[in-house]
Amino acid sequence: MGTWSVSLFGDDLASDVRADYRAPLVKGLTGPEATDALLSRGLPDEDEAPILWIALAAVQSKLGRLEPRVRDQALALMETDLARWESEAPKLARKRRKVLDDLRSDLLGPSRPEVRIRPYRPLTTEFCGGEVIAFERDDGRIALLRVAEIDEGDDGDRVPMIEVLDWIGTVVPALDEIGRLPLRAAAQVKNAPPRRLGPARLHLVKMKPADRKRVRVLGNLERPAPPRESGTDTYLWWARLDENLRWLFGEPFEQDGR
Repeated sequence: MGTWSVSLFGDDLASDVRADYRAPLVKGLTGPEATDALLSRGLPDEDEAPILWIALAAVQSKLGRLEPRVRDQALALMETDLARWESEAPKLARKRRKVLDDLRSDLLGPSRPEVRIRPYRPLTTEFCGGEVIAFERDDGRIALLRVAEIDEGDDGDRVPMIEVLDWIGTVVPALDEIGRLPLRAAAQVKNAPPRRLGPARLHLVKMKPADRKRVRVLGNLERPAPPRESGTDTYLWWARLDENLRWLFGEPFEQDGR
């Protein structure tokens, strides 16, 4: 999805940084070890470097594990980050400045006490590969999703990889008709960043009871999943699915500081 809000973690990369920093902590590594593990994967290009360092400093600060090497990089890159917002989304730049000013105060202020990290509980799912899902959107219309496969991680995670079908409506078509629907792709979205092109696949996690009430399994529809390199994978809470669908189908949505 790229960037969806001015918040510190309102970007795919920033959200990934937060998750990738926390994951080793859950397994018992120290803060510096978690940082080293994240940075060992390689640094992003100059356009994405501010996103990485600012997100990393933010999550370290919130967890009481702020490292000087990360703090200094984040502070040095804040103006670069703001310049990107002023160029690409000038109407939101003032909100982003407020977010960065608040973070700057946190980074330069007294350190928080270290937050205890709970042991990791693997993600689970009730869905099976091939299942077609009717999802009731917040405006009453229906979106059609398909479970391409279940990703099983080394840490015990079982996460459904969801394909978004190119259909929105109120009367759900028959299963055989659904089988002929193409996938909705980020390439169909105006001005979608190059790294977001291709079939949209969502790893949907943390389904709550309120989300479950909006979901109906229509049946099973087996077909090969597109190659991973041909699309884009995004980890997303079920609670953010409406927002993602609005973006994917080119509908208006409000970017805010949440």
